[in-house]
Amino acid sequence: MTRTEYNQMLWNKNHRININNIIERQCSNCGEWKEENTSFYLQNKSYPERGFNSWCKKCMSDKTGIRQKANYDTKGRPYQQAWRDKDDNRETVNERKRQWSADHQDHVTEYELDYYKNNPDKFLIYTQNHRIHDITEGEWRKELVVFRYECAYCGISEKQSKIIYKQVLHKDHVDCDGYNDLRNAVPACLWCNSHKHDLDMWEWYNKQDFFNEDKYSFIIWWTTEGYKGYIDNKLPYRITKKQNEDKKTFHYELWTVDEKRNLLECIDIKDKKNQLDLSLIENSL
Repeated sequence: MTRTEYNQMLWNKNHRININNIIERQCSNCGEWKEENTSFYLQNKSYPERGFNSWCKKCMSDKTGIRQKANYDTKGRPYQQAWRDKDDNRETVNERKRQWSADHQDHVTEYELDYYKNNPDKFLIYTQNHRIHDITEGEWRKELVVFRYECAYCGISEKQSKIIYKQVLHKDHVDCDGYNDLRNAVPACLWCNSHKHDLDMWEWYNKQDFFNEDKYSFIIWWTTEGYKGYIDNKLPYRITKKQNEDKKTFHYELWTVDEKRNLLECIDIKDKKNQLDLSLIENSL
């Protein structure tokens, strides 16, 4: 038997031509007959004359998935993290996260509720240490009117935010280390508020596909001049409401503040707000 005859014999074992004159091949793994040109990968794209793999695309995909799962912690995760950390890929990563959150908002909401329920101590510590805005309801309503009830960054309306994210617009710190009052706050949707996080506003915003120079200029105007006509005079202290250890009742704390309205020192704690001794403020200044 010549080499050509031998190769033809091997070809006939796992190939056939159907009634539509299409070449089919039998997968050596699952045994199914499938169209060779569409259901099998080439052994080498650079040398197509070498033919196709003996396993079909589905079997190859399943095999690859099993291998990736087995080596995910040692190879897959580090590779993916390195890819996400590259500046050139950050915009793509952010867009994927944003789109996924919008498409799976019910899952995101359920996850957040479960997390808060299963980690009450972490949530309590976070809320107590988080930088809280010192903005009155009246101030915030006026600012929303100025920004036309739209996210200062991407421009999504509060109505759209309720539909997509099931939340109203957030108060976002433009400068993470800046003031806690109206001069450093702009309305932001859930996605922009969470993804900007503690990043520099310009560095973050300039990389977004929805970046708009007019919106950026408006934010700068608001934080430097615009807020002045809407901010109220604040007393030299802050009163905060905190949850007690039983997770059901609350207490009130009287705090001194610095020039940025950050909390400095708690000087009085009472079960009711009107029981706090404001005279302690004068003695502490």
